[in-house]
Amino acid sequence: MPTPESSPRPTVLRVGDLSSLVVAVEHMVGFRPSESLVAVALCGPRERLTFTLRLDLPDEHDGDQAVAAIATEVARRMACAEADAVILFVHTDEPPVAGRLPRRELVEAVEAALGAPLREAALVSSERLWSYICTDPRCCPPEGRQFDRESSGALALAAAHAMLGNAVFGSRDELVESVRPVGGIAAFSMQQALDRATHDMLEVGPAAFADEVGAEIDCLRERFADPRASLSDDEAARVAVALGDRLLRDRMLVDLSDPDDEALRRLLSVVARRAQTPDDAAVCTCVGYAAYVDGSGVVASAALERALRSDPDYSLAQMLLTMLEHQVSPKQVRECAAGIGDEVDRLISRRRRR
Repeated sequence: MPTPESSPRPTVLRVGDLSSLVVAVEHMVGFRPSESLVAVALCGPRERLTFTLRLDLPDEHDGDQAVAAIATEVARRMACAEADAVILFVHTDEPPVAGRLPRRELVEAVEAALGAPLREAALVSSERLWSYICTDPRCCPPEGRQFDRESSGALALAAAHAMLGNAVFGSRDELVESVRPVGGIAAFSMQQALDRATHDMLEVGPAAFADEVGAEIDCLRERFADPRASLSDDEAARVAVALGDRLLRDRMLVDLSDPDDEALRRLLSVVARRAQTPDDAAVCTCVGYAAYVDGSGVVASAALERALRSDPDYSLAQMLLTMLEHQVSPKQVRECAAGIGDEVDRLISRRRRR
């Protein structure tokens, strides 16, 4: 069975229609699912969307065993998320046939396996929505409801994310592509910049270089308050090389524990995109950490796996990937990193006084 992708970032939404809810879940996953089963955990008296799981739909020829395996996995992950209720979305281009919705057996198997009530289950196509649960033609006609991406709720949600510089990618591949390194002439130019940054680091020493770049990062963060900001190869290279210093890297983790620090997230994402092996392990780990605590499991996994391809022994990336695979709460991960902030600041200050 394909590896599940999850997004455990709590989201508080007031949606007045199913179209808005589908769009909300796309923002949680980070891309528009296709041929997918998406399960959403609802928690607490307000039924907040707290955890989203995406799985590939089984092949029609895989049989009952594949359906049962997916149902078991969804039930397990929803139990780990402590779901008080669950919503399911089946994203497929398969049309209903003679009034029967495709993948009904899968929905019924998941519902039977769940330890929480199924609040809603919907079939999602590019243009229409159908409910597997509601049969009232006044709200759920046989031809389905119109999927309206222009509804007031959907537009408000998209606008809120756009203001933060966030976007829903068209596919999972596009999302993963966002953390892949540049290639071609851009990679050659960046490698030259990395060589220059390494030379500068060796001249002044790793600790002094890290302290210099730490101050540069503060200035770059001000620039990246604007989502349209950019940086030069040399600026990106100095950040990538300096993050090899564990204290500076840990300082970044502490700052990334603040979910509102969008500027630092944008900056490090740009650096990671430009960095080249072997100087990309640290920045990719930072990007993976930020995605983890923000609930973007797909990006976190892709960034951490890239870090480990660059440096298979990079222990922090190994640890974070293990925690992600075992569904450790982003809140717990964030609190651990935030808790070392005072100690990291003390060690950096002590080093600068030497």
